[in-house]
Amino acid sequence: MRIRAATRGSALARWQTDHLARLLASVRPDVTVEVVVVETTGDLDRTTPLEQMGGQGVFVKEVQAAVLDGRADISVHSAKDLPALTPEGLVLAAVPERADPRDALVGCRWADLVDGATVATGSIRRRAHLAHLRPDLVFSGLRGNIGTRLEKAAGFDAIVMAAAALDRLGIEPDVVDRLDPAILLPQVAQGALAVECRTYDEEICGLLLRSLTASAGRDGLRSETLEEWLKKKSAALRGTGAGLVEKLQGDRREQKEHIAALSESLPEGDIRRGQVVFNSPKTACSACHAIGYLGGRIGPDLTRIGQVRSGLDLLEALVYPSLSIVRSYEPVEVITKTGKIQGGILREESGGKITVITGPTTSTTLSRTDIIELRPGKTSIMPAGLDKQISRQELADLLAFLKATKWK
Repeated sequence: MRIRAATRGSALARWQTDHLARLLASVRPDVTVEVVVVETTGDLDRTTPLEQMGGQGVFVKEVQAAVLDGRADISVHSAKDLPALTPEGLVLAAVPERADPRDALVGCRWADLVDGATVATGSIRRRAHLAHLRPDLVFSGLRGNIGTRLEKAAGFDAIVMAAAALDRLGIEPDVVDRLDPAILLPQVAQGALAVECRTYDEEICGLLLRSLTASAGRDGLRSETLEEWLKKKSAALRGTGAGLVEKLQGDRREQKEHIAALSESLPEGDIRRGQVVFNSPKTACSACHAIGYLGGRIGPDLTRIGQVRSGLDLLEALVYPSLSIVRSYEPVEVITKTGKIQGGILREESGGKITVITGPTTSTTLSRTDIIELRPGKTSIMPAGLDKQISRQELADLLAFLKATKWK
């Protein structure tokens, strides 16, 4: 089966389309992807500021048109470039697993920017966020593809670009600082790809749906959203998606039922005994989490956890930690050239190396040159199934201790 994929001609756009081709081939080995390169308004005019070009859709309209007029079967975009409204006749059919959504400062670390430093970016969003924290900064416009912008970087103290773009192209600047969202909130959908096809092209929709089913990112799907989309499709396509919907609903239903039954069956807990459980080697809670001044700093601070989480929420977090991961503690997956996949929490990036926390007392440091891809993970480093590792009484005591933790 041949699929024609419309995309821009930049190195990053071509990588993204090749990546999609690999995902499709993993589901349907007989599928071949033919690339249809399209020049967009944003590609043809690389000097005018984006806000003066109308902002929305300057990198996607012509690519979408290639699908609508039949020159291509699907279009592949950086999801952040898509306008909020999808053109009539097209459907957003798939969003593969998202890469690092953060922005990166290239040329200088954020903490090292001197007063009055010049930062280059073509994004109003990036300028506004950075200027809010550092009113002294001077901003300069910067347009062009990734390579062009990096070539111009020497003319400024720093430039800003998407971290995912650097990762996907395997580019390792000498100095790069991936900015915490508290400093620079990423663009909506930054780091994600978006695949569109014609609304009535059910063969392509079905193929993309099966690819989505096989994707590691399907855990982030909401069955309600998928069901609503399938309502407007043919019986054949609804049948293709029914298995995925049922699986998503079944998994979540089983988890809720288990938590409810577990909560009902637990004996009365004791706060003091729960503190012992929290600090015991068996659970190693205090190795990763702090309460007050004591404990580890790998996971979220639990000093006020009893004020912000209900008993059922806490129990779910203990049994199924990957369902409720706290912002800034999201897991990552590192794929090396040897094919190894290393999961953990990204703790440090410097000198061409990254350090990933893999457990309470363990970490791994990898060279950027050995890494093929760094992507968001779906699994917490906190082991699942604590209810199977400690007794019911110990679990009840630990829960009582956490519920009572309401320090100011």
